[in-house]
Amino acid sequence: MSWQHDRYYARSIRRGRRVITDYIGLGPYAEDAFRADEAAREARLAWRSERLRLEMLEERVMTFAAALDVLVRAALIARGYHQHDRGQWRKKRHVAQEETPA
Repeated sequence: MSWQHDRYYARSIRRGRRVITDYIGLGPYAEDAFRADEAAREARLAWRSERLRLEMLEERVMTFAAALDVLVRAALIARGYHQHDRGQWRKKRHVAQEETPA
């Protein structure tokens, strides 16, 4: 998207593997097309930066979730639970009890 020789507006459009130059022309129509193309470009850049920000935030949340999972597992195991077939956490039925001296 550029002004050619400061006279007329032209934009390049990719169609498949080819790049085609679309000549818009002069005057108010060309200026409106230029402003619309610039607004669309700025919107794409804003969307990309927002997506990058959200991806970084997601990475932090996933790290936190993994650490929390380790802590929950450790707490459940310490309380005498076990995970049945990688599913539900269940209390152990038969816990070896110490014999008391008589």
